[in-house]
Amino acid sequence: MKNQNTKIEKLISPVIENMGYIIWHMNIKNITPMLIQIYIDFAQSNCDKNISINDCSKVSKYIKSLLCTENYPILKNFILEISSPGIERFLYKPEHYVKYVGRKIFLVINKSISACQDYEFTCTLLGYSNNRLNIAINDQIIDVDIANVCRSQLKI
Repeated sequence: MKNQNTKIEKLISPVIENMGYIIWHMNIKNITPMLIQIYIDFAQSNCDKNISINDCSKVSKYIKSLLCTENYPILKNFILEISSPGIERFLYKPEHYVKYVGRKIFLVINKSISACQDYEFTCTLLGYSNNRLNIAINDQIIDVDIANVCRSQLKI
């Protein structure tokens, strides 16, 4: 499934990028019909606009026609969903963390840390490098290995 996800993402990324967007996240559910969920954002990192329904509709038309014309026999029957990642978006990639340095994030981790015995907490993201989040929590600054993060989400 991951291989197919990568294959489809490589096919559609250039089209989405040429339209001025990026793929924030993509999820494929291998059900019948196959469900392809794509979350888009603006390519410009300093863009203050939010993704609108018109943006999603425009991208959906292009991607659907691309997937229908490409030789993907497994994609004969699929549902395509294009969406915004939302205001309190989930963070998946290193560039997501870099973009939101200085902002509050909600973390779910798989082991407790010295500054907080909870596995779920809100903290301030101070930095990201070498697969480590530098965060401020309970008046302490600590590093968390990204491998220990189960879920991370921007908080407003």
